[in-house]
Amino acid sequence: MSEKKLPIKSLKMTAAIYAKRKEVVDYVREHGVLPDKINKAGFPALFGHILHHRGVDLELTEKEQMMLEAILKSGRLPGGMAHVIDELPEDGEDAN
Repeated sequence: MSEKKLPIKSLKMTAAIYAKRKEVVDYVREHGVLPDKINKAGFPALFGHILHHRGVDLELTEKEQMMLEAILKSGRLPGGMAHVIDELPEDGEDAN
């Protein structure tokens, strides 16, 4: 990754989403890193499904853990990143 530290909950959610793509899983199994490009079609729906059924504090499956390790090893997110926010600020509070 860049010099920024990314939230682990967001990285785990991204790994869970990437793990839903068979072609990505197969590529990571063969090469140990993420492919150069990942088709993002359907990712918002996958994010919503995972969030609804599993919440934001994910315990990763074996495939998802493999994706997380590939994300960390690759140092990039070719399919984008799911941003997980634990709590929204109360009305009137500064969102920053």
